[in-house]
Amino acid sequence: MSFVSIYYALMLTVFGGGIAIWVWLVPRLLRRETIIPYQPRRLVPWSLVDLLLVFVLLVVCSVIGDALFPSQKPPKSAVSMIATSENGEQAASQTTEVVAPLEQLSLPEGRRRVALDCGIKVVVALLAFAAITFRLRATITDWGLTLQHWREDIKLGAGTFLAIFLPMIGLQVLLVNGLDWKYEHPLIELAKTKDVPFFALAVLSAVVIAPLFEEFIFRGLMQGWLEKVFSGTASAEAILMGGTTETVTAVAADDASTISPKPLPHTSQTNWPSIITSTIIFSALHYSHGPAWIPLLIFGAALGFVYQRTHRLWPGVIAHFMLNGLTMFGLLVQTFFAPATS
Repeated sequence: MSFVSIYYALMLTVFGGGIAIWVWLVPRLLRRETIIPYQPRRLVPWSLVDLLLVFVLLVVCSVIGDALFPSQKPPKSAVSMIATSENGEQAASQTTEVVAPLEQLSLPEGRRRVALDCGIKVVVALLAFAAITFRLRATITDWGLTLQHWREDIKLGAGTFLAIFLPMIGLQVLLVNGLDWKYEHPLIELAKTKDVPFFALAVLSAVVIAPLFEEFIFRGLMQGWLEKVFSGTASAEAILMGGTTETVTAVAADDASTISPKPLPHTSQTNWPSIITSTIIFSALHYSHGPAWIPLLIFGAALGFVYQRTHRLWPGVIAHFMLNGLTMFGLLVQTFFAPATS
């Protein structure tokens, strides 16, 4: 069986699974049944100061990374760069297949940027995790990284992916084909040059690093803190400087503990302001990729809802991994295995 056939079979499976999920989901939504049981925990200990410090850390690591691994200006004849004509107008080089918008990237520069981006995200996430854990005694439960429910998290992540895939792909098709809104992403565009090392880095970035880093930042750090902001029980000091002063009983640090918090009435309700705010920020950071930020509103809202109900990052990581993995597998088939068209 060819890779093209495998891809088509996989897409049919995903479409079928998506339809099955919605057949199961719609009646329950109409009956206002609980889709995902709420699992309470104490409010996260980190603060606005911690979020700002993580942002500063990201900037500092980016500057240091660029200094340690400086950019190499590509030659005029390099593949995948914009050639400038004598009269000052930009014209595509004959050897150029696809050019990233507003970017003049050679393949070596593209590899450098993707590899550096992956390294920076790993370093920032590890340093942020270590610093906040040490400063505020944050637990694995606070971070949403407990593996106690790993089977349930895999199922929930796969179900979330199947549920959001059809609405996202439908909206994407409408925007790209119906409104002729060009989708642009430098990573994907350079991957089409059929450079195997770059494609491997692109897969690592999109399928592994992005799900882990973005769920850690947007759902864990940001949405976790926003839940504290909109909880109505945290003090201004706890919101701005850190700590947990809410009246809900704290979850024990040991994942094996059987102690459960007794939630106040507000903890059993969906914290929509935190979901909406984190979703808008998550989507806005993808604004430069053409219409992609609009379907990502659906994606971010779904992952935010799942996180708010479970307070675990793994379902979102699984869904994120599956979406980006399917996208990159499709790009792999299109780039390396699809029949050539005249």
